[in-house]
Amino acid sequence: MSARSLLERARPYARPAVRRLRPVARRAAGRARSTVGLVRLCGLVLALRVRRHRVYVLVAGAETAPLRTAVRCVRFAAGLRAPAELVVMDYSNDPAAAGALAGAPAGVAVRLFWRDAAPDGGGATPRYTSGTADAPEPHPGSLERSWDTGYYQAGRPTMAVTERGRTTAVEHYQHGSMPSRRDEIDERGRLVRTVDLHPATGRAVTHRYLDTSGRCWMSVWIDTDGTVGRAQRHRPVATEFPSLRSAQAEWLASLLETERRHTVLAVGADAVSVAEMAGAPYRSVRTAG
Repeated sequence: MSARSLLERARPYARPAVRRLRPVARRAAGRARSTVGLVRLCGLVLALRVRRHRVYVLVAGAETAPLRTAVRCVRFAAGLRAPAELVVMDYSNDPAAAGALAGAPAGVAVRLFWRDAAPDGGGATPRYTSGTADAPEPHPGSLERSWDTGYYQAGRPTMAVTERGRTTAVEHYQHGSMPSRRDEIDERGRLVRTVDLHPATGRAVTHRYLDTSGRCWMSVWIDTDGTVGRAQRHRPVATEFPSLRSAQAEWLASLLETERRHTVLAVGADAVSVAEMAGAPYRSVRTAG
């Protein structure tokens, strides 16, 4: 039997085998790239430690993957005894983000924009808790019906409570079936952000960040396409910014002023944008999958 005929007979069996091996090869290549990236990261952190630079691991954006990578970076820094801080710019009500943030090693300072940039500290005490018997503000009056995750009044929902692991989201209803406001409570039980929702579509219109006294210290407007627009800081002095990133860059620059030798490890494109706007020396870190 010729070699050509053998190849023709083997072809129907070879194609399924190649299809099965292709994802295995991709995973192996991904692990190899990840290993090379970790080795480079260790070398970079070690070089910064030798040069006595404080390492600021910066992460921005609502995705969880960059936050996991940033936590991994500070773990490396802590293992190499390099002075490091984790700087997180954007709050996320995703329980996966809270879980990733909880993985930061003890002894590493964690700076949170929504908490540390507020004049008196961020996060207010909510006026309600899940499972309360009475209607919370701003819905006075007796309830006709309640259930485990929310409240009804006059046959319509007034509030829905969603426990999401370490975080909680509370949606308030005024008219109809669409919520008008969503309160986002962090893992400490503090009301961090209130999201105003469009009454017809339910999309986010404004983000309002609260301080410990319950006052709004920063408002952020959301464009119709869902992108974050301009921002205004109300306290201590009213200041308007063309974007939330501009406000975050100003705060980052104020943090870096306290250190003479420092380097920012910017995890992801959003963090790179903030570092560039702050004029900080930075090294870009690729997000691990």
